[in-house]
Amino acid sequence: MLQKRLFRTNMKQLWLRFKEDLLANIIVFFIVAILSTVGFLLYFFLAGPQNIYGATNASLIAFCIPADILAFYLLARFGTFDTLGYGTSYLVGMFRIHPKKKYKDLVEYRDIKDSKRHKTYYYIPMGLVTIITLLILIIVYIIYKNTFHV
Repeated sequence: MLQKRLFRTNMKQLWLRFKEDLLANIIVFFIVAILSTVGFLLYFFLAGPQNIYGATNASLIAFCIPADILAFYLLARFGTFDTLGYGTSYLVGMFRIHPKKKYKDLVEYRDIKDSKRHKTYYYIPMGLVTIITLLILIIVYIIYKNTFHV
């Protein structure tokens, strides 16, 4: 019962955060959906055979586009590239005549960058597009399997 209540609370919080910046989230949703659709159409009509086999391959590409965008967004959001940024700032500071360290260490750098980082929730619409394209991929794959009995 407690888990069910926590799940409902978390879903309400996600929905409220999604509604805070509704226009931007809708725009992100359509941009990622359009990119995924363009990837599907380009592969289906230009690279692959135009049959159910080609549709299966194109559906995989249509799924990978929003999944990759979502993965890179989450990596950047959680500060994965902070080490690279700190190393670059440290390296540039070494070439000065009188080096002055802007940050004491990596932990201080991450704390400062984390406080400046915008807390947006664009992963919600990207996750929705990823789930939708995954469902489409599964449906097309089932059709392919039932058509050719492979």
